[in-house]
Amino acid sequence: MNSKFIIGRYIYCTQERFLYLDGESINIEPKMADVLDYLLLNTERYVPLQELHDEVWVGRIVTDTAVRRVVSRLRALIEADPSQPEIIKSLPKRGYRLFSMPASAEFASKHLEASPVEPPFISSPFEPTTVPINDVDTDVTEQVKSSTVEKIDAKEAISFPAEKNNYKGLMLIIGLVLLCCLGAFYFLKQPNNLEPHVDKTEFQATELVLSHFDTLPLNSRLLAISKNGELAFYEQNREDGSYDLFLHKIKQGKQWSIANNLISAGYADFVENDTAILFSFNSGTATEGSLQLWHLNEVNQVSRQRLLISDIQGTTSIILGEQPNSAFVSITTLVDEKARSEYQFISWDEDTLIEKKQITSTYNGQSMDIYGSLSADYQYLAYLRKTRLDHEQEIQILELATGKITKRIPWRQQTRALVWQDVETLLVLNKQNITSINIDTDNKTELFVHLYGYFWQMYLLNNKIYIYKREPQTRRYTELAIVDGVTHNIRRERPSNSVSINISKYNNQEWYEVTKEGDKYYLVLINLDNPEQGKRLFYSEEYFILMDQSLSGNILLKVGDRVGVLKPNGEIAFINSEQQILDDAVFDRDGVNIIYSQSNDNSWSINLFDVKSKKSKFIRQGYKGARVSDELYVFWREDGELFKAKNLTGELQPLSVKANLFFPPIWGVAYPDLYWLDFFLGQLVLYKFNLETNSKELVETDFINGLEFNINKNGEQLIIDGFSDATSEIYIIDSKEKNKSGNGFVM
Repeated sequence: MNSKFIIGRYIYCTQERFLYLDGESINIEPKMADVLDYLLLNTERYVPLQELHDEVWVGRIVTDTAVRRVVSRLRALIEADPSQPEIIKSLPKRGYRLFSMPASAEFASKHLEASPVEPPFISSPFEPTTVPINDVDTDVTEQVKSSTVEKIDAKEAISFPAEKNNYKGLMLIIGLVLLCCLGAFYFLKQPNNLEPHVDKTEFQATELVLSHFDTLPLNSRLLAISKNGELAFYEQNREDGSYDLFLHKIKQGKQWSIANNLISAGYADFVENDTAILFSFNSGTATEGSLQLWHLNEVNQVSRQRLLISDIQGTTSIILGEQPNSAFVSITTLVDEKARSEYQFISWDEDTLIEKKQITSTYNGQSMDIYGSLSADYQYLAYLRKTRLDHEQEIQILELATGKITKRIPWRQQTRALVWQDVETLLVLNKQNITSINIDTDNKTELFVHLYGYFWQMYLLNNKIYIYKREPQTRRYTELAIVDGVTHNIRRERPSNSVSINISKYNNQEWYEVTKEGDKYYLVLINLDNPEQGKRLFYSEEYFILMDQSLSGNILLKVGDRVGVLKPNGEIAFINSEQQILDDAVFDRDGVNIIYSQSNDNSWSINLFDVKSKKSKFIRQGYKGARVSDELYVFWREDGELFKAKNLTGELQPLSVKANLFFPPIWGVAYPDLYWLDFFLGQLVLYKFNLETNSKELVETDFINGLEFNINKNGEQLIIDGFSDATSEIYIIDSKEKNKSGNGFVM
């Protein structure tokens, strides 16, 4: 089957993840492309919202609103009228369905010679409304009925200006009828399941089988496998936040501790013919990380430890060199608060570092060279260079003898590992598949199509591919509470219907909890003196988020894509229509008016909604969100730069710290502290920044990407959520189907 599909007026290419229209290409967001790919896999049915969440946002804690937002943006791009969608249709309680058809090679070739352009933006005016609480739980079948397509009589649709043109008109009608018949015949000949496969002339697909190989203990993270395939080196998280290091005898179920009470290890590899381990300790600060060499004795216990490199932040890759006492290491340093990861070649004699040579250079502080692999003939180093954003990345092939980059391959997929299969074939472990690239011919082969899961690493050992998978065992949570400046480690299994917890900003004895029972979500007020007896304040069939609270008792909610104020009397007043998608929202200092952010024409803006006049006022362009305290406002710019101002429209002063670029801000202010979630070396972390002393502190690291937090107004309470247990599994690819092109995987 093709990799190109007709979607409305566009051609969509699953390889390039571009939309094409009239000879021009339109770049779409990676998550929009993920949703489109999954809907293409299931065109014969409606995909439930929960399934879309589970399969596209694998393991990520995101709201139903976030999923709907991506679908809404996709509709705004491809639908002629997003308010009456005909391409991505939806039915209540059934989900979304994409209506498309494969594009013929001849048709697609006429549309794919293109240059990138920006996607159009579709907006709609605000429609503030007030809805009683009982009206939120309503059936939307009437909306579906009202959105059916009205039939138009052919005589009304086509008219002819004069009698002498009747013949031409008749021929035009006959031509249109013939085209419709040909189109219908072509469509009926297509398979029922329009799976987004790829063009055989340029891309091959081969299904592989994953077979379970071994299991590591819960809450462990695999760091390396020995070259003889007998030992696994892993770390295990303790309840106090520290880590223990273990060795595991593969396939024998035996493991033993080799170190305790450490910070998290980064990357590792077995060296010196599997008699030593080279690994890094990664730190949240600029200079507390290190690269260490630990030697093993005949019973695989640590006999001696040596520090090879210190005063670094950490590493993002460690690769055994051609000689036993050598390696290629991507060392991470901080330059002006910007992480920089560059490969260096190192060698050592016994326990002393004797050579350190820089191999790659990122030239700025916004690039990282990660997931490297050395070719079988030791002539080429392949690595993934991540630039400003996650989806701005490319695979680079570096010739070691000359120091020249011989090939650059743009790569839009989320990647976890690179492995050279042989001197001309590179394997890439992506979020959804394994791709084999022939470096000489540029042919690509999908070796394992649509591989959803928490796949973390890939190894080639004794001509066999090993895949490491790690994911939460349950949806239970671990909580760390900081109350009145005292840290309390709590291991609490919340009820299965508990979705999220929010601290009351103004009452330390009250929490708000969102629960789910059946198809309904409830907002429950909990008094900590009697947590079993909660008071229900609101319910909805759509997932909602508690955005903010005011001193007067108003609660700001985001229900679906709509933001509104839940009044004490149980009514909710929305400030936007369903078509006007808002992202972030908080109360202003008065606790009445609302500061919100939205995206227009691929640029963010901050706006103020006046509740009394029901009108919005533009405040700032280029900012994703704002947070409010009595002392100042903090603004989050699109590029992750943070600013403060004494009032909403006042002069901005840049902070001496930069936040993340990779996802919408998840942050809060409890003056003088600013908290936010960020990525560090592939891990989700919680940072705290003191606005008075300009000091930055790493509060918590979450290695399973499930970290959440919320704080009250004065910062006396901070709750940190995360997954409770994580499985750790090793799989092996034990069968394959030989690729006809000769570019298949050989075991």
